[in-house]
Amino acid sequence: MGFEIENGILKRYTEDPGGAEVLVPECVTEIAEGAFWMCRGLKTALIPEGVRVIGRAAFSGCSSLKKLVIPESVTSIGDNAFCDCSSLESISLKGVSELGDRSFYRCLKLRDVVLPKDIERIASTAFYGTEWLWNMQTRETLVIVCGILIDGSGAEGEVVIPAGVKSIGDRAFYGCDSLTGVRLPGSLKSIGSGAFRRCTRLADIVIPAGVTDIGDRAFSGCSALTDIVIPDSVRSVGRRAFSNCGSLKNALISQNVTNIAADAFDGCSGLKIELN
Repeated sequence: MGFEIENGILKRYTEDPGGAEVLVPECVTEIAEGAFWMCRGLKTALIPEGVRVIGRAAFSGCSSLKKLVIPESVTSIGDNAFCDCSSLESISLKGVSELGDRSFYRCLKLRDVVLPKDIERIASTAFYGTEWLWNMQTRETLVIVCGILIDGSGAEGEVVIPAGVKSIGDRAFYGCDSLTGVRLPGSLKSIGSGAFRRCTRLADIVIPAGVTDIGDRAFSGCSALTDIVIPDSVRSVGRRAFSNCGSLKNALISQNVTNIAADAFDGCSGLKIELN
């Protein structure tokens, strides 16, 4: 086996045909993009304390990987990091603050997941195609993990999101064309990218005071939405956040909102924006 390491970054692992187990060297602080990509013979990966970041697609396609030890020092796991690790059954992520898009996508046998209570972001696609997510979807319309609503794809009609939810995950309600109204809790702090994108019948939503961030394309294509009030707690409205909301006529925006993307309301012909 061979490791290519530079300044603490494990850039590439060359697979040994007989090497089913890998112990990452203790000098490593970051596992770079694609470092173990498609190492199909790898069955065990032991990552030492001190590693902080696991990069994009780092272990993607390691289809035989069954045992994975991730230390509490790891705080960030990138997009597609463990995508298609179809033999992986359990994972503990006690130090992670952020899970990227499709980070465990299509880990078909993954059924046991341990996450820290204070995790800040879980991309809604992070666990798509896992037994863990499927089991929760069969029990609950709204899948809420550590205060983050990561999946509401089965929602219909008017939905009340319970108190305690702090974030609506990226694409959590994407394409829910049966969703007509949403009641958001006062505990909410952020609305993720594409969270309600293409919810074409969504006509009633109130953004509560306390929300600070509205992500890119959060409400893009919500063609039934007619009015929106953006409270003074909001600091950022992302790119195309309300784009192509063809029925949107009135937007009341606090003057304290300091960062509104130039294209936040693209495609909203006839929109009247009022600052208060």
